Amino acid sequence: MRKLEFLKTIINFHLIGVLITTLSRFILFLAFLPRITDTESYGLLFPIGLRIDIVLLSYMAALSAVLILLQAGKEAVQFNVVEKDTLTAETNVNQELVKDAISHILTASKAYNGIEYRLPEVNLESE
Repeated sequence: MRKLEFLKTIINFHLIGVLITTLSRFILFLAFLPRITDTESYGLLFPIGLRIDIVLLSYMAALSAVLILLQAGKEAVQFNVVEKDTLTAETNVNQELVKDAISHILTASKAYNGIEYRLPEVNLESE
């Protein structure tokens, strides 16, 4: 059950994606209301659209979800570029790089979850 915790971002991606596509479909529905209501079964517009949205978002997130589930809790791997298109796995992983990578992830996650990030103030007035 602990591995499902890593799917939080994928679930959020789905929820936000469905919200955006449904909202845009509703706005388009209102914009073209006379043309849409002329058809016989325009009530199926939202359920069919929702189904297609979920399928599309699932295809987009499937690889990410599989990688998150398979890589959770695994040891870090380091690669070196030998030639232009060839990678070799390093036997001794540099622990400083591992700590640096984890700190980047944790800092971004903590800042996002705690809403501790701020955009810089920009002065748009020209002198």
